[in-house]
Amino acid sequence: MFTGLGGAQIHGRVMFTTGDGDDAGLAFACGFLPLPLQQPLADDQDSWLGRIDPCYQNSQ
Repeated sequence: MFTGLGGAQIHGRVMFTTGDGDDAGLAFACGFLPLPLQQPLADDQDSWLGRIDPCYQNSQ
């Protein structure tokens, strides 16, 4: 288990939110995609990804 920012707990590939808010106890499946992305994310959510050093990008 890993406790991330805001007290979120990560168990394998599932993240559980914690705290007192309305989203406390929600579970999210986590996954990773290689950079650069094949298509942009909705609402420009990926706008900061261009700042990642290209040495960490992999199109495979």
